[in-house]
Amino acid sequence: MHALAHIFQVIRRNLPNPMGVAVHKSDVYWVDRNLASVFKASKLAGNTSLPSSLRTNLPRLRDIAIFDVANQPPDELNPCLRLGNGGCDQLCFSFPLDPSNIEKMPYRCACATGDLTSTSSGGDGRKCSSVAEFLLFATRTEIRAINLDPQSTSLPFKPVVS
Repeated sequence: MHALAHIFQVIRRNLPNPMGVAVHKSDVYWVDRNLASVFKASKLAGNTSLPSSLRTNLPRLRDIAIFDVANQPPDELNPCLRLGNGGCDQLCFSFPLDPSNIEKMPYRCACATGDLTSTSSGGDGRKCSSVAEFLLFATRTEIRAINLDPQSTSLPFKPVVS
């Protein structure tokens, strides 16, 4: 235990009720069910600034995930990594290879915000109609997103409800 004590660092104390936690670059993001809010704080050593509230009034928060092309698994067979995010504008989802159709690339592009341009309308099925920074989070019954621009009140996409 003594040897492990050197690799841990407390970056925040006395958080009311953090549920999901996600790390992205130099920041830590979490959701707080009691405060119905999404928070962000620096994870850098020595940074003592207070956490900032990104969004409030978001009931039933349970978890948070961050999607970024830099977070792709480092697998040479992953088409999303090997092809530079699969050539997708925003999201690239890779799937297991189908042995019955080895020539088909096992991935699909999707848009977190906006709509995927269809091939029938002259698009290549990889570009999105709009792009914005957003934070994706989930409650027990739905998936939601919030715009990271504090001046914007628009939703990046409609909530996905089960």
